Amino acid sequence: MIALYRRGRISGADADRELDTVAREAATLREELESLKAQDALAMAAEEHLRSAATMLAQLRDNLETIEASGDVTATAAYVRMLVHEIVVTTEGEGRDKRATARVRYAFSSSRAIASLTA
Repeated sequence: MIALYRRGRISGADADRELDTVAREAATLREELESLKAQDALAMAAEEHLRSAATMLAQLRDNLETIEASGDVTATAAYVRMLVHEIVVTTEGEGRDKRATARVRYAFSSSRAIASLTA
């Protein structure tokens, strides 16, 4: 484009417009690159989270029979703490009509609601 300007094939105004277009395209490409870098970082974090969850579940699978056979309450509690991030219990109603809902948020997935008939 500069060569075209020097040879008189395009005017200074045309060259400026082309340079502005190139600058806008470069800015757009830089923004897209930053977005891709952020997406890559999120994907890497998700991959590590899944790898960690898979390792944890494999360890649990390997030790589950031993824990169940021994009735080791301490080991059972440790695994529940490892698997469950949070449990929130909410109640509705009064007396015999009282109902409880437990929302369990696992360390490696979204929460699930477990409803009971009585609190």
